[in-house]
This record gives sequence, structure tokens and C-alpha cells, in this order.
Amino acid sequence: MEISKSFETAIITRDISKVRIMLKNSLFVDTTFSKFNAMFELAKDLPGLFDEHDDRGVPFQPQSGWTKDYADLLGQQLIPNFSSERLEHLKEVAKFVYPKAVPAKPKEEKRDDTPLLNMFGITKQLFSNFETIGKALLEINNETDKPSK
Repeated sequence: MEISKSFETAIITRDISKVRIMLKNSLFVDTTFSKFNAMFELAKDLPGLFDEHDDRGVPFQPQSGWTKDYADLLGQQLIPNFSSERLEHLKEVAKFVYPKAVPAKPKEEKRDDTPLLNMFGITKQLFSNFETIGKALLEINNETDKPSK
């Protein structure tokens, strides 16, 4: 999993707030936590990353109370009190609330030749016919190039 340059810089400069925010955000983007795990491996030994759990804020809710709003609130509370308890609870809630949150794969660009074809007055159907004829000619050419038995 590729780690962003800004996250690496935050680690190097020991920007605890930025590291915490980026780790928290990764939980909502990819609930398989593959990105989070890769980032966490770099950050886990950073002095000052973790706090002792302070029990302030909204008490942890049972699963029946887990909503997107609750997950957002937990995320907000995690930054000033980055405890392992809050982090683990937020991971459970995020996985439940955003079950299909996975990083988007880059889309493959489809080439659209329509404007170019239109410029020459060629329709897609006519172009398709040219392709078919071209393939047929190649096959015929390949057949005639074969040595006879």
C-alpha cells in the first residue's frame, strides 16, 4: 500500500496532530484497514502518538447505537485523546457503519474517437465496418502467406 509523501513528512517532522488526523481519516476511506495498517506501521512508535484513555466525551455505544454521526463524533474525539481504546472502538464502528468503504481504483480511460471520426464524416457504424473488413483482409493475407503442403 502506497503511503503519501505528506504522511511520511508528518512522521519525519513528528507532527503528531497531522499523523493522528491522517490515520483517523484512513479508517473511513478503507474499512479493510489495509491503508491504515501500512500507515500505522510507520507511526506506531512515534513518541506522543498515543494518549491514556480519558473517558471524556460520548460514552461508547453498543452496536445498536452505531450510526455515521456516532462514527464522526468518535473520529472527532480521537484526535485530542488518541487512545488505543478509542482507536479500536472507532475501527469497529467504521467497519460496521461503512462496510463497503474501500479505496477507489483508478479508472481506466476509455478512448473516445467519436470527435475525430465525426471530423472526417465517418460514423461509428462505418468505422466498425472498416475494422471488420480490415480483420478479414488480415486473415486472408495470413492464409495466403502459409506455405502449401
